Amino acid sequence: MKKLCYREKLALDLMDNGICRSSTVVYLAGTNDKKPSKYARLRISLYGRTKHPENKWGLEIKPFLAEKKLSEKQSKKAKK
Repeated sequence: MKKLCYREKLALDLMDNGICRSSTVVYLAGTNDKKPSKYARLRISLYGRTKHPENKWGLEIKPFLAEKKLSEKQSKKAKK
């Protein structure tokens, strides 16, 4: 079974909160500084499988996800 990366887990958290797949792609891309509703962001930060910070959406999500991907690669490399 393939291990899910942070971005895929966050997409699942968004869809679990009633957000459709097309909107999920827009939110994860940071397009036009779009963000999920305050309620969805709060639920993901408190109860989501990713514990994503509530304030890292919109234009701030691209650098945040790049940092997460880099840390995942480093941790995987350290395990080897």
